[in-house]
Amino acid sequence: MKSRILHLSLFIAFLSFLTVSCQKSLADEHIKYLGSWGSDDYSIEIWKDGHGVYEKRNKGKIDCFVKVKGNRLIFESGAINHKKFNIDQDPHQDTNGNTIMILDGDTFYKH
Repeated sequence: MKSRILHLSLFIAFLSFLTVSCQKSLADEHIKYLGSWGSDDYSIEIWKDGHGVYEKRNKGKIDCFVKVKGNRLIFESGAINHKKFNIDQDPHQDTNGNTIMILDGDTFYKH
């Protein structure tokens, strides 16, 4: 029994390593999403290397990898999708000069 648990643990660690080592940087066309963003309900951070942090307010941060696929911003770690946002509006400046984007109808402000 202990041997099976050890083998399973090693297998999961190996899969995690493969997932992390296969992560790609964000494409140049997706640079506009980089940075720290916040809305009333969420806080997200996105780095060029594809790493990101997702947090639903007061629920704790989750370190993830970020992918942009079509009109979706996807936060995932391994095979688990923690959050998928529909991109309603790409980052742009509003009338007050703030950089914003609209995800799932929620306005995110760049910090």
